[in-house]
Amino acid sequence: MRYQSYEQNWKNREALARHVREAFKNKTRFRLGPMPKREFLALTRALKTG
Repeated sequence: MRYQSYEQNWKNREALARHVREAFKNKTRFRLGPMPKREFLALTRALKTG
C-alpha cells in the first residue's frame, strides 16, 4: 500500500509552487509532470491571489 504522509505531500507542493513562481517570474514554459490540469489551474489561481 502506497501511503504518502501529509507532510511529505505538503513539501512536494511547496517545491512545485516555488517552481511555478520561478516559471512565472522568468516567463518561461516548464514541463508539467503527471499532475492533473485541474489541480495545476487551482494551484496557479491560488498563487496569483495569494
